[in-house]
Amino acid sequence: RLKSLKAGGPYTLSIKGENTLLFQDILVGENWLCSGQSYMDRNLGPAGHHQPLVNWEQEVASANYPKIRHFKVLKKMSDIPLDELEGK
Repeated sequence: RLKSLKAGGPYTLSIKGENTLLFQDILVGENWLCSGQSYMDRNLGPAGHHQPLVNWEQEVASANYPKIRHFKVLKKMSDIPLDELEGK
């Protein structure tokens, strides 16, 4: 367990035991979980059956949000709840 950290960063986390693990560029703050229908999974540009979003290329090129992190969970069909996931 970690003590509460002040929102911000980037921080470095070092875990020492028989060996040392070093994690860098860690941010502390709000976490949002988004889920829903197919529009939650759409790309900005042309892909699949959706029309590209207006001015998406300019929006991507001008975006400057280095502290936003995105983790996308890969789809996996299951009849039971799963305890593990794959994503990037």
